[in-house]
Amino acid sequence: QLIETERVQPLLNYLKTGVFENKTNMTFMKAYSVVVQFGDQQQHSLKLYAYYKRVISDYCTESVALMNGCSGEELLKKLSDLWEKQTILVFWMQRVFQYLDRFFTKNNNEYPDLFSAALKAFQ
Repeated sequence: QLIETERVQPLLNYLKTGVFENKTNMTFMKAYSVVVQFGDQQQHSLKLYAYYKRVISDYCTESVALMNGCSGEELLKKLSDLWEKQTILVFWMQRVFQYLDRFFTKNNNEYPDLFSAALKAFQ
């Protein structure tokens, strides 16, 4: 999937390594264009929304697994680091998927907006 290879994987790699490869306006526009193109159709909007939530949930799950066995100050430091990286992840993911907030979640009370969905995944 274009969104994953062009935008999501480089973002996840950045959170792990600190190096953001392939961060260009062109890769953003390609990924955003896919969201706009498919976001007009209800069934595709739902798939894109589910993908957004899955990426963030998976990242949180993997990160929390690395905290097992930590306690005290070390746990707080890792939790703080996770929150910082989570906000970066959500910021960039929201930019690509913002079309869903404008037309899918706004008109559908069943699904929370992107930020709320990401916050729930973090909890």
